[in-house]
Amino acid sequence: DDIGEDGVHLVENIVKAFKLYGITTEVIAASIRNLEHVEKVMLTGCQIATIPTKVLEQMIIHPLTDKGLAQFMADYQNSLK
Repeated sequence: DDIGEDGVHLVENIVKAFKLYGITTEVIAASIRNLEHVEKVMLTGCQIATIPTKVLEQMIIHPLTDKGLAQFMADYQNSLK
């Protein structure tokens, strides 16, 4: 992406080529910058991705999850009364 190319498309083509020729290997996607990159390289069949901490945190923290967890805990506390 840094040089104006579609990095995800490149990863996809690499995965396809290895499968086409029966090459047993694992593909590593590097320079992941955002959640969209994670999703796209995962769907290409890429086995490994180097993901920065900031993006990893975004993968596990979501406002609706936090809201649902808070409601669950409140319901649990109320059930103990």
